[in-house]
Amino acid sequence: AKILSSEAIIVSGKKGEQLPFEYESVSIEEIANTNSTSAEELLSNIGGLEVEKSAGPGSVAKITIRGSRANQVLILMDGVPLNDGLSGTVDISQIPINIIERIEIYKGGVSPLFGSGAIGGAVNIITRHNFKNEFQIKGTTGAFGFYDGEGLWSASYKKFAIHTSVKYSDVKGDYSYLSTVRDTITATRLNADLQSLNIFSRINYSLKNHQFSVMASWFNSERGFPG
Repeated sequence: AKILSSEAIIVSGKKGEQLPFEYESVSIEEIANTNSTSAEELLSNIGGLEVEKSAGPGSVAKITIRGSRANQVLILMDGVPLNDGLSGTVDISQIPINIIERIEIYKGGVSPLFGSGAIGGAVNIITRHNFKNEFQIKGTTGAFGFYDGEGLWSASYKKFAIHTSVKYSDVKGDYSYLSTVRDTITATRLNADLQSLNIFSRINYSLKNHQFSVMASWFNSERGFPG
């Protein structure tokens, strides 16, 4: 048999063209201009995203994109998935806004990029890498025993830079509502309290054109589940 040969044919595509999803990035300057006090408030102002809350301040907040379910949206921090292995969701109310440098939002199916958990889209939260010398303390109070306090400290010395932030939240959640279980009466919501403490710290070391970074974060919350 005669073997026919021809020149090699190379098929390639250009990255970034005709993407099957919409991409949006929110910078730290844009975050500051929104005057948002929490990650959930910031994300709720972005078109195509919806924040689902189970109750009032301090309640669980989950992200959906363009009608998807919350467990179909992948939430990442610096590229590391945060989604719970059991529910497949993330409570974004536990993410302090003062640690965010940029947010990358992928609206639409991005499973080829991030895996099966990103059928509805993905949100990648990039934490702060560049610091300036600053010290901040901020407190907020509200109805139903709501209190929120934040502290931030960052400094740089020669090739080293450090950033530490702490956020504490306390909510009683004892609001009134109409109960129609037996008779229509005004009752007080019980077991809707929340106490949470979030600590984030990063140390950077710069060497010529490279930067080495060590990050540590600790999120802890205790909340009631109202009936």
